[in-house]
Amino acid sequence: MKKLLTPLLIISLLVLLQGCANNRTINEGDLLYSVMNTKSFSNGDKYVGELKDGHPHGKGTMTYNNGEMYKGEFKNSKENGKGTLTRANGDKYVGELKDGYPHGKGTMTYNNGEMYKGEFKWGKHYGEGILTYPNGDKLIAEVKGGQKIKRTYIFAYGRKYEGEYKLKKLHGKGTITFPDGKIQSGMWAGGVYLYDLAEHQKREEQRLILLRQKEKQKREAQLAAQKQRILSKLKPYMDDCQNIGFKVDSKKYKECIVGSI
Repeated sequence: MKKLLTPLLIISLLVLLQGCANNRTINEGDLLYSVMNTKSFSNGDKYVGELKDGHPHGKGTMTYNNGEMYKGEFKNSKENGKGTLTRANGDKYVGELKDGYPHGKGTMTYNNGEMYKGEFKWGKHYGEGILTYPNGDKLIAEVKGGQKIKRTYIFAYGRKYEGEYKLKKLHGKGTITFPDGKIQSGMWAGGVYLYDLAEHQKREEQRLILLRQKEKQKREAQLAAQKQRILSKLKPYMDDCQNIGFKVDSKKYKECIVGSI
């Protein structure tokens, strides 16, 4: 080991002296930079880049023991700023990070061919973004609280869908605009079109009108039946007051009936 270190240190010193003699700044591509700015961790992680008090700080590259690699800006030993994070499964993120998580604006390319470009918050989609599928379809969405609250799905062959969306399929209320300008609004379930929303709304309005008419007729029939029951109970008193000689519907006639009850 000592035999290996001695030539390496001599070479590094020569490079340093040459750089000073030529009034040249030693940068990331120089051998001395790699020698003096490499830090290995006990867990197998390895860092090459700028250090502050012996810790990653500034620009550098961290190779992790799980197969992941990050190249970009560090602050206080953590990935903070702009950089490129490549995961072991092939996912690749380019953009802003905070404490090791995608945070801010960036682009994530997934190993299944999908690509998301937009805003992130602690490693998750948050805010506005565009998800592009391998077949060319695009989903434009705004995410808050883990839920997509605004969605526009643009098909590769020209159709555009705006509405509700679930599990990568049209689901709920929505409107499709076709390349020829035709518009179709309706309800979808699991990507399957169910019915036209305008026609459904019209049928629903007609159903409510009929329902209100039936309720009105029912109330009128109940009032008529109630009136008939009251009249049947008052008939004996009405007959008596009429036989006495009071004219029907006169004031004396009504007083007679009330007084007889």
